[in-house]
Amino acid sequence: MIAKPRSLTNVVFIYAMGTFSSKVISFVLVFVITFYLTRKEVGTYDIVITTVSLVAPFIYLQLTDAILRWMLHENQDGAITSKIFTNVFSLLFVSMLFFSLVYWIVVRFLEIPHKHFIFFILLAQSVLPLFQIFARGSGKNTLFALSGVVYSILYTTLTLLFLVLYKFKVEGLLVANAAAAMATSLFIFVKAKHYSSFSTKHIDVEFSKTLLFYSMPLIPNHIAWWLFSSANRYLVLYFLGLEVSGIWAISYKIPTLLTLVSTLFFMAWQEKALREYSSPNRDNYYTEVLEKYVSLLLGIIIVLVAASKPILYCVVQKSFFISWKYSTFLLLAIFFQNLSLFYGVGYFCAKETKYVLYTTIVGSSVTIVSGIILIPFLALYGAGIAAGLGFFVMFLVRLRQTKKYFTIRFPLARTLYMMACIAVCSALSYSESIIIQFLNNTAALSVAAYVNIDLIVSKLNDVRQLCRTKFSAT
Repeated sequence: MIAKPRSLTNVVFIYAMGTFSSKVISFVLVFVITFYLTRKEVGTYDIVITTVSLVAPFIYLQLTDAILRWMLHENQDGAITSKIFTNVFSLLFVSMLFFSLVYWIVVRFLEIPHKHFIFFILLAQSVLPLFQIFARGSGKNTLFALSGVVYSILYTTLTLLFLVLYKFKVEGLLVANAAAAMATSLFIFVKAKHYSSFSTKHIDVEFSKTLLFYSMPLIPNHIAWWLFSSANRYLVLYFLGLEVSGIWAISYKIPTLLTLVSTLFFMAWQEKALREYSSPNRDNYYTEVLEKYVSLLLGIIIVLVAASKPILYCVVQKSFFISWKYSTFLLLAIFFQNLSLFYGVGYFCAKETKYVLYTTIVGSSVTIVSGIILIPFLALYGAGIAAGLGFFVMFLVRLRQTKKYFTIRFPLARTLYMMACIAVCSALSYSESIIIQFLNNTAALSVAAYVNIDLIVSKLNDVRQLCRTKFSAT
C-alpha cells in the first residue's frame, strides 16, 4: 500500500538523513583520493565515471521517470505495484542482454582501458537506480535514503581497502564502485521484499510499451543533459590534456556541496509538485517554494564562493589547489541548472516530456559551442563560463515555455542583489591576505543568514515546537 503523502519539508528531511551523510562521505573521499592518485589518474577515473553516467540510462531505458510517474499518479492504492515492477524488470533484463552482446562485440574492435571493470559498473549502475526509484514511488523514502548511506559506506570501505592497502589505483576505484552498487541493490531488494512483487502473470506487452513511450523521449534528453553537464570535461581533455582534466574534476567538488542540497530538494519537489499540480492554490504554492529555494541556493553559493579557497588549501595536495579559482563559475552554473530543473517539473506534470528534450538540446548546444570557442583562449575559466551560459539559456527558455502550465513569480530583485554580492566575494577571494579572507567569509555568512532569515526562524520554530511536543508526551 502506498504511504500517505508527506509535506515538502518532511520529505526533504527524510532524504537528507541518507543523502547528506552519503554525500559528505563521498565528498571527503575525493580529497583523500588526491593523495594516492596523480592528476592524470584522477582525470582518467573522472572520464570513466562520466562516460558510465552517459551509457547507463540506455541500459535501464530511463524507466526511472516512468516508474515514479505511474507509482505516484496511477497507483495511489498500490494495486498495480506488482505489474509495474514485473514489466520494468522484464524490460531491463532484455535490455541488459542486448547491451552485453553489443558491448563485447564493440570492445573486440576498440581498445578500451579497464573494459571488464567498466562493463560490470554499467550493469550495476543500471539496476541500482530502478530499485531506488521503486522505494521512492512506494513511499519507502526512509529506505531510499538508507540505500544512499549503505552505498557510500561500502564504496568508501572498498576504496580505502583497494586504494590505500592494496595500491590498486584506478582499478581499485572501479571495482569499489561496481561492488558497492551491486550490494546496495541486493540490500534494497531484500529489505523492500521485491522478490514478492515479480510475477510472470503480470507481464503485459501493451503496458510495457506504454512505459517505454513515456520514458523513451527522455533518453535523448538524457544525452542532451549529459552533453550539457559533461561535454566540457571532454573539451577540457581535448584542448588542455588529461592532467588539467584532473584539476577540472576537483574544481567540481566544492560545487558538489550545492548539488547535495539541490538533489535533496529536487527529489522532494518532483514528488510534491506532481501531487499538488491539480490543486487550486498551485501557483501560489509553487511561487512560495521558489522564493525560498532561490534564497537558499544563493545563500549557500555566496558562502561556498568565499570558503572554497581555504577549504581546498586544507584538504587537497598542493598540485590540485588551483582548482578553487573555477568554483564560482560552476556554482552559478549549478544555480541556473537547478532553476531549470524546478521549472522542468511542469513538463512531467503535464506529460509533455518532449519539451524537456527540446529545451535541453538548446542549452547543451550553447554550452558546447561556447566551450569550443572559449576553452582554447580562457582555459578552465572558459569551461566554467560555457557551462553557466548553457544553463542560463535553458532556464530562460523553460521560464517562458512553462507559463502555459503554471504562473510562478520569479524573485528577480533578490537574485540580482545576491549576484552582485557573489561577484564581490569572488573578487576578494583572490587576495592573499588572511584578514581579508576572514572578513570575506564573515560577510558571506552574514549575507546568507540575512536573505534566509525567515526560513531559518521558521525551521527553528518547527524544532522548538517539536521539542515541546516531545516533552508534553513524556
